[in-house]
Amino acid sequence: MPPQYYVSEKVPCPNCDGKGEWPSNYWRLFWIWCKSWLDTKKTMPSPEACTTWWANQGYPDMSKLPREIETCGECKGSGEVYRIAPLAEALRQIGFAPHAPNDSGDDDNSMPY
Repeated sequence: MPPQYYVSEKVPCPNCDGKGEWPSNYWRLFWIWCKSWLDTKKTMPSPEACTTWWANQGYPDMSKLPREIETCGECKGSGEVYRIAPLAEALRQIGFAPHAPNDSGDDDNSMPY
């Protein structure tokens, strides 16, 4: 089997779509809960109801709520990650194709520049 060669490729983070951050899951759930409350009771939840909801999530102190936006754990906020790509695939992506031996019979496989 011939050797396999690989390169690293920098790509947008698939976890955060290249943004480097995403909404906190707690806040996403909070806004779903607020919408449900609004849909059923036709009013926004009271501050007391919100305090109770957060306390039930493990945040009894309203001054210590989690951040609304969290840094992506996959890319550490950069928005990019590296993936291992086969060398042949990388060369095709940049438009390099191996050239055929020339008509003189010379099998020189050197780079064409």
